[in-house]
Amino acid sequence: MKHLVYLLLLAMLAGHLFFLTSDPDQLVDVHTRGAFTDEGLYSAQARNFVHSGSFGFTDNTTLVRGPLFGALQIPFFAVAGTSRVVARLITIAAVMLALWLLAAKPRWRWFALLLAAVAFAHFRVFQFSHYAMAEMVSIAAVVVSFLFLQFYFINKKKKNLALAALMIFVAYGLKIQFAYLAALLPTVVALFGLSKWLKKEISFKAFVSDAAILTGFTFALALLYFVIWYLPNKDFYDAVMAEQTGGIFEVWERINLTIDFNFNYYIWDAPNVPLLIFFGVALLLWILSAFGGIFKIKNHLVILFGFIWTLAELHKLGMLYLPQRYLLGLYVAAGFFAAAVLYQFIEKGKITKIIVLSAAVVALLFNGWYNLEAYNRRSWQLSAANNYLQNFDWNNRVVAGAWAPSVTWGTAARSMPVWLGITDPGFLQEENLPAMIVMEADQADSELFYDKNNFDLQAHTDSMKTFEVWKYKLELRWISPREQAPED
Repeated sequence: MKHLVYLLLLAMLAGHLFFLTSDPDQLVDVHTRGAFTDEGLYSAQARNFVHSGSFGFTDNTTLVRGPLFGALQIPFFAVAGTSRVVARLITIAAVMLALWLLAAKPRWRWFALLLAAVAFAHFRVFQFSHYAMAEMVSIAAVVVSFLFLQFYFINKKKKNLALAALMIFVAYGLKIQFAYLAALLPTVVALFGLSKWLKKEISFKAFVSDAAILTGFTFALALLYFVIWYLPNKDFYDAVMAEQTGGIFEVWERINLTIDFNFNYYIWDAPNVPLLIFFGVALLLWILSAFGGIFKIKNHLVILFGFIWTLAELHKLGMLYLPQRYLLGLYVAAGFFAAAVLYQFIEKGKITKIIVLSAAVVALLFNGWYNLEAYNRRSWQLSAANNYLQNFDWNNRVVAGAWAPSVTWGTAARSMPVWLGITDPGFLQEENLPAMIVMEADQADSELFYDKNNFDLQAHTDSMKTFEVWKYKLELRWISPREQAPED
């Protein structure tokens, strides 16, 4: 059985490698620029630091929202170079390490197999697992936090509670939008302890002690983040969060309409079919387990963890702006809960084992079909723009624009994203002009930043190279004056 699980994980790792150099999938998130711009954005300031020793802290919004992601990338960029392949390998390594740590424990091998087949092979989860973005690294940290939590209930070593809390801290340190998960572990431990106390399996003191200690660790780490990171960067932090979260939720009177739309449009979607079936069956079996018999289920800690995590992720269905990357946590949490319930039936008998494993194989084949289609439609349009810019000696010259970080991979250019309401227009002054402006032809990526700041693009454009990337026409405008005109 060990070899079967490891074989699946190796196959998943190999599958990711086929996507290392290609553009993000064109159907993984059809309503946003998604990974096309954000892979570069997440890594831009770490790359700037490696090349120049300066982050350009206020040039971009990603470092202030996720300092640990930049800190994670810097040593790898410094050693292996600032390429997109290196950045993607970091994400792949984090995801596969979390699954391997589960599979390495005999008790959790069947669980790891089901989790991989149902959740991590899921079309969108699988695709984002090889993008240079923070979401899947954060989710991997949450999975590892469960391991430390269950270690504590085996050996009662409080360092495991601290490590579990630390991994949740890492999750929102990588991307602050995961801050709501700070309540995950204290809630799980409190409910788990309550159930054991009601059954007279532990004392009231032990029940309260576990919850209090974990809450203390969680609060201490959150306070550390607040004091060391938030307070020193408060002004810029608040401005970024206000801009990026303002109006993201519908007013209460209409939130039911938003939830209904998001559920039917995003959740009730063909690639989610195996996940929905597994989650529904698992939820039904868990409810039936209250009546005992063949449905009796043990290991309530892992089930509680998956169930509370799923509930925590459901708030995203109330968002007006809901790119698919925001739902990755929900997909993995639902798969975690389903695997937590169903893996126990593997050991109940030969028939139930055959049923569960057969269903897992069907889910894996279903998910594999979508990922095979993604493999067949791989493209290198964005890579072509990147390759074009790699022909020039940038020497820390500035390339500006929301797409700039994604077209400057592997160059020594300093990329500076541009958004209306966030970016200081001071860089448009003659003495501060960038060497290049990268923009969509209609300026939609910057919300007409240049026009609204009365900057005459045509007058300042020395020459221009265009690239068709997915559904966007990118203009790479060389800005004059500059030292030397490029030869196309």
